[in-house]
Amino acid sequence: MNERAVFSGSGPGARTRDGCSVALYEQSPYLDELQDCGLTLGPASSVLDLGCGAGRLTRPMLESSALVTAVDNSEAMLRAVPVAAQTVLSDIESLHFGRTFETVLLASGLINHPELDARRAFVDCARRHLPIGGSFLLQRQDPDWLRNAEAGDSGRTGAVMIHVEAVSRAFPLIAMTLRYQLGDDVWRQSFSVVSLSDVDLESLLSAAGFDAFEWRGRKRRWLSAIAR
Repeated sequence: MNERAVFSGSGPGARTRDGCSVALYEQSPYLDELQDCGLTLGPASSVLDLGCGAGRLTRPMLESSALVTAVDNSEAMLRAVPVAAQTVLSDIESLHFGRTFETVLLASGLINHPELDARRAFVDCARRHLPIGGSFLLQRQDPDWLRNAEAGDSGRTGAVMIHVEAVSRAFPLIAMTLRYQLGDDVWRQSFSVVSLSDVDLESLLSAAGFDAFEWRGRKRRWLSAIAR
């Protein structure tokens, strides 16, 4: 299969290179994801937040008094991140920060990128920014939702209504177009992702130098691993 990345978007306001709307991300509420994955941060814990977007997870980590370095390849997204975080404009694949962190976070299903080389690069980035014994937490897209979602209303996130406009599957590749609506504002996001099993992700991380895997969360979307 040709795992060709397809990302695009439309709607009001600034957008990232892959079409994500900054305004839409700013509207996305925190849904207790850090509690779901069991992440506990002490004061002055160092965290590298890869693909931070508008800072949805950065904020609660800062509220725990963690020292957060937030990375994204969109200047517009980084402008929405709280000033208490150190922000870095960079693609994840090419990031070489020159130091390590206690915890690296890769959330929002970024690991489901359709290109294997990109998935490997994300995980390699996490490993080179962790010491031996450091903790890596990644969040995948819900495999059940990727397998079973059909066109139609798909609920809401906060005040934003979500509608699946189109979906096609050639497993493990899934292509979707989602429509988001908040009042009179409408955004569309089209993307292709791969569905990743437990074995897929554990094998990917093992090859990059991780072990001690633990699946976490109500839907087993979070994988915790330790750098070896």
